[in-house]
Amino acid sequence: MARATVASAVGAAQRDGSAEIREEHLLAAVLDSAVGARVLAPLGDVSTRTRVFEDIARLRRSGGYTAEQRDALSAYGLDLDGLVSRVESQLGDGVLDERARRRSGGPKLSPAAAGVIERAAREAADDSSARVDVTHLALGLVASRGVVGDVLGEHDLTVAAVRTTIRSNRSGQTGQGW
Repeated sequence: MARATVASAVGAAQRDGSAEIREEHLLAAVLDSAVGARVLAPLGDVSTRTRVFEDIARLRRSGGYTAEQRDALSAYGLDLDGLVSRVESQLGDGVLDERARRRSGGPKLSPAAAGVIERAAREAADDSSARVDVTHLALGLVASRGVVGDVLGEHDLTVAAVRTTIRSNRSGQTGQGW
């Protein structure tokens, strides 16, 4: 199941024109699966999903700084949004967005997305699962310490909340179909 989800993330990256398969591509693929949509239920309606992906794109546009990093810069008097606007006015829209720097060949797995998959593998091992599944990828996403993890946290998607959802859906049921 996770292999198909990662393949779907590759497709999302290609449609996005991204040089990398990023966390948001994994998120889109997880949400496209029935199990992933249930595990990440707070993102269930279209307007919320749209807002989440818009927030991620906005943060990527400004260099991908996390909320913590943005707060630190602000504490030193740096207006990151103002800086991005000035840079874009001189160099073009989206110039700071890493997705604009396209490499030749297909998209490669970003270090942050690789971290999500590694966390998912640890979750699967901790869960005594023979394979990594969509629920483990969802846990890896909410545990990530980047832009996607920050945005998911703003929607009350924490590791504890997702684990609770998984347990309640799995109780008395087996397999991926819940």
